[in-house]
Amino acid sequence: MKSFQGPKFGILAFILQIGFLLIFGFCVRYKDNIDATMFPSTSSPFVENRYFYFQDVQGMMFLGFGFLMVFLKKYGFSSIGFNFFLCVFTIEWAIIMIGVKHLEGNYIKINVEDLLNAEFTLAAILISFGAVLGKLSPLQYMLMALMEVPICAWNEYLGREKFHAVDAGDTIFVHTFGAYFGLGCAWVISGKDAREHENEESSYNSDLFSMLGTLVLWIFWPSFNAGGASADRQQRAVVNTVISLCGSAFMTFVINSFITVDESDEKIKGKFNMVYIQNATLAGGVAVGACADLMIQPWGALLIGSVAGILSTLGYRYITPALTRIYLHDTCGVNNLHGMPGIMGGIGSAVAASIADSKIYGNTLTIVFSQMPTRSASEQAGYQLAALGCTIAIGLAGGAFVGVLLRFIPICDKPKKHDLFNDNRFWTVPEETSLVEVYESDINPSVVKIDMKKF
Repeated sequence: MKSFQGPKFGILAFILQIGFLLIFGFCVRYKDNIDATMFPSTSSPFVENRYFYFQDVQGMMFLGFGFLMVFLKKYGFSSIGFNFFLCVFTIEWAIIMIGVKHLEGNYIKINVEDLLNAEFTLAAILISFGAVLGKLSPLQYMLMALMEVPICAWNEYLGREKFHAVDAGDTIFVHTFGAYFGLGCAWVISGKDAREHENEESSYNSDLFSMLGTLVLWIFWPSFNAGGASADRQQRAVVNTVISLCGSAFMTFVINSFITVDESDEKIKGKFNMVYIQNATLAGGVAVGACADLMIQPWGALLIGSVAGILSTLGYRYITPALTRIYLHDTCGVNNLHGMPGIMGGIGSAVAASIADSKIYGNTLTIVFSQMPTRSASEQAGYQLAALGCTIAIGLAGGAFVGVLLRFIPICDKPKKHDLFNDNRFWTVPEETSLVEVYESDINPSVVKIDMKKF
């Protein structure tokens, strides 16, 4: 059998890059505020301010998501390597697709803010990537991103430009969309082969690297939620996000201690499960995003984060196994980290909008809610819910449609069962990693087992 890394992937990727190069060459230019002929200043406060947030978000995409997904002990190269590839591929494609909606003359014009918007779209693709992690070939990952970016951009255009929904931290348009697009795709793609697969497990070391990804995401998440805001809204978004993240992390440890049972002895309870800590601790950042820049007060942010941590932890414990039983296999549990907290956050934004008035926001009411001059608070809340509902529907339908294409079109090279969650089919793996296995022993946790049959 030919390798998945063969000519089809390389040829298609090369053709796409040539296409991107032509589009950039003929259609993409700098925006006026960074064009030397239009804005010949040596310093732009706007650009400099956005750059710091952009760098933090970039760290989340390349490092945070990359390391978070290396928990699969035999799929580490693929997790971080394909994450890297999808990052650069999606940024190029997203710049084009987002720019088409806002043409200036005949050109797509960009600056640092547009790079930041491309990174937000990238986050949706990486969330979907988590749902199908280990179950697709490199060619399928690339095709999924190619088709998902325009659907994501169109859904956000519908929500922001038509419904005028407020979503500073992209809870609705990134987290919820990415989660349910990925789940729709996973439901079609996975089938029975991925259930209880022998390669779908972690090791002590892979979980440590994954926890590194969690910490990177946790630290930089305030920039994700605040990067698109400005002035006092930006400061509120930072404060609300940090407090919400603290709440979700705190409650994850609390709930974890109640529900975790030792696999070797069911009578032993109260231990911590690294899967819950790696993921549910971040749920507060997801849930608070849609109302991060709103006047929810610190206690509201703490409440949102605490409930999100509880919801996400319980999701990993009870909902993920239930979904797997109906053949909806979610590798990274994106439903628990991004999907359910995203729905919760969308509902929270509707509640916050329903009580918005000039007493709470002063003369900034129409800045935060641009349609308030012609809408009542309850109508704005309705549009928030409409944007959430449409996002879920478009995500699920779009993901399922793309999943059908990826599964049944022969060119896509769908992996066989024995290739799932395994680097060997896609990467040149150092020989020593297949010769020595380190495992935990009841007698001596540091025992090293060498399989002599492999020599």
